[in-house]
Amino acid sequence: MKINLSENIRAQRRARSLTQQQLADALGVTVGAVYKWEANLSAPDLTLLVELADLFDTSVDLLLGYEVKSNKQADIVTRLKEYLRNRDTGGLAEAEKALIRYPNCFDIVYEGAMLYYHFGLMSHNREQLQRSIELMERSIALLGQNTEPEISELSIYGNIAGHFPVLVTRKRRWRY
Repeated sequence: MKINLSENIRAQRRARSLTQQQLADALGVTVGAVYKWEANLSAPDLTLLVELADLFDTSVDLLLGYEVKSNKQADIVTRLKEYLRNRDTGGLAEAEKALIRYPNCFDIVYEGAMLYYHFGLMSHNREQLQRSIELMERSIALLGQNTEPEISELSIYGNIAGHFPVLVTRKRRWRY
């Protein structure tokens, strides 16, 4: 999640044709404080955020640049697949949150495993590969929920076996 507070303060101020000094005067702060907010060197405290949102006639979440995401299982699965497609490691954090929320959902466990699998293979990260194996083993127990014909117990075990060369190679390198 990227917060665009500094950019949003600057854009809102400019949209209203305010100088940094005028905004500072309206909020009772120094022009230096406004400069630091817009340069992303500091952030206004919570009470000033509320005042800024009110002054700009917007909400605090929009001022922060926060977008509410759906936490429905199907939407999370779609986002996890998108993280993998875009090779965005930010998906690992979302996968962990989803696994806490839906620990017994095959699709979420499997997609989380695939994220860890691909990122672990790409970076030769032993911990990510171990996490992938753990999730793949858990997904086998949940396989009855699977609706994808190309995913089977055999394909999951094949993915687990695919970890072996990387784990062994990595282990040998650490011994030297």
